[in-house]
Amino acid sequence: MSSSSSDQTNVLLARLLSGGGGTGGAGTATSTNQLTQIGLEDSINNRLGEIQASPTANTVLDRLKTINTSLSPLATDTVLGQVRDRLGEVQASPTSNTVLDRLKTIASSVSGIASLATDTVLQAVRDRIGEIQDSPTSNTVLDRLKTIATTVSTASKQDSQITLETAIRDRLGEVQASPTANTVLDRLKSLATLLSGGLPSALVGGRLVVNSEVSARTPTTTQVASSASSVTILASNSSRHGITIQNRSSAILYLSFSTPATVNNAFIDLSPSSFYSMDNQLLVSGTIYGIWAAANGTAQVTEYV
Repeated sequence: MSSSSSDQTNVLLARLLSGGGGTGGAGTATSTNQLTQIGLEDSINNRLGEIQASPTANTVLDRLKTINTSLSPLATDTVLGQVRDRLGEVQASPTSNTVLDRLKTIASSVSGIASLATDTVLQAVRDRIGEIQDSPTSNTVLDRLKTIATTVSTASKQDSQITLETAIRDRLGEVQASPTANTVLDRLKSLATLLSGGLPSALVGGRLVVNSEVSARTPTTTQVASSASSVTILASNSSRHGITIQNRSSAILYLSFSTPATVNNAFIDLSPSSFYSMDNQLLVSGTIYGIWAAANGTAQVTEYV
């Protein structure tokens, strides 16, 4: 039997739409279910919105358009240039390791696959597809499709599909200014509000800038006499916001942030006349201990609260 690919496609579609050519029965689709299903599909389409420049307000596509508009400042010339460089040039020999160069290598490697398309292989493929007839060979592709088409055309299957589409519609939410809480449209509204209200104002030259307010702090300065045994440089203070310690000794000052200081457990070694500062990013609020290699001079300690 010979037939064009177009005829084969038409026969297959006809089989799927007709439910495999059966005569119907107790499980035949009902017009009521079909109308309900059509209504649900229209409702889902309305929530998705139109494929146009200005979709209906508050639909999925309108929310996505708002998000896209908010994120558009990120698409700077620098970013696009980096994308272009990674794609590579449209030429016979693209820059090494770019996407186009990798694809060229893959194409060269698989060029020999065409030789696999022998008559034997094509015969095997045809046999697995099956015959274009009312009863194709068992377990072929066309036989499986016939079984599927027969199964999904029953009223009970339509009921299941209606239940599923109802759940999808409810999860999408209503096309209105205030969709039901936690639906897709409600989440998209919240995200769009967040992006349009906060992100653009924080973008400078296509980069996100986070402002960190710095409050004025009150400094308190003390002096600690040097000692060849561990002493408290600064007592514990949970209100501490910064410290500066200067070694005003001709001997090295060893600092410990957890236990009484020794030469071996010191976190920081301060040479004579050097200093060490800590701000909110690295600050410790516990007791700070110190010990000098020799007892002479002092430590100048300033704490900011």
